[in-house]
Amino acid sequence: MQRFHWRFKILPDASYLDVGCGLGEFACVLGLKGAGRVVGIDINTRFIDTAKRSWDVLCAQHPNLPKDRVSFVAVHSNQWKPTEQFDVVISNEALEHIEWPKEFISRLSSFLRPEGKVVLAFGPLFHSIAGRPSRRFL
Repeated sequence: MQRFHWRFKILPDASYLDVGCGLGEFACVLGLKGAGRVVGIDINTRFIDTAKRSWDVLCAQHPNLPKDRVSFVAVHSNQWKPTEQFDVVISNEALEHIEWPKEFISRLSSFLRPEGKVVLAFGPLFHSIAGRPSRRFL
């Protein structure tokens, strides 16, 4: 979260989408820090189940947290049809797993409100699904 502190503000009236949310850590931190609405999506259903449990635990530890502030959906970003658009769309350490980054970034942009912002970050390329960097990144 620290590496994003200057890229966007966490606002109580803004909505955030975490694409490729994994276990939901980033989405949960956004929720704890007061984001208005956070949705995390990932294709891995086990990750989403864990993310939901993590948010439930945080809500139990912080009774004033609105349970509906953060939600998680097990879905591929190409197949998801959200009912809302978002102020900020984040993809944190998922881009290295994407074979077609240009199309992926275009898809992320489609989730935005007109004045929204896409924030991308990715880790070392050796963490790709195949265990090596995609040739498309080299």
